[in-house]
Amino acid sequence: MKMSNVFSLSAAVVVLLILAGGFAALIAYTVQTHNATAAKYEYLVRAICEYRAETGMLPYQLDDLVPEYIEAVPPDHSVDYSPARLSIKTYNVLNDDIAYDFDMETSRNDTGWTHRYSRAVQPPANEKARGGSTISD
Repeated sequence: MKMSNVFSLSAAVVVLLILAGGFAALIAYTVQTHNATAAKYEYLVRAICEYRAETGMLPYQLDDLVPEYIEAVPPDHSVDYSPARLSIKTYNVLNDDIAYDFDMETSRNDTGWTHRYSRAVQPPANEKARGGSTISD
């Protein structure tokens, strides 16, 4: 094998390793951003569940939760709520969001809400009393 071919192959391997490391760092950063954002807005998910547990329905808007469940609606534009869906922007390089889907069809093993990304959030105590479990990833 010629020396130039060995050098080219070595350079290609180094470039691939650098790209793989960058991709792994991007994934780690995205997961960290999702987890931090989910933790920051966890109180909203809990408030929606508490509202549903006490009233038997989902809030029409986040203002319905003030002042009994939350002090104020978040002033930033990261949060979007429509009945049955809470969407939170993560503002990372992928510019995606964390979505929480709520429903009224709870069963013995279902809290009636799911989300994608981030860590599982425990339902409020009154949700657990109704037979709920943690949300799924």
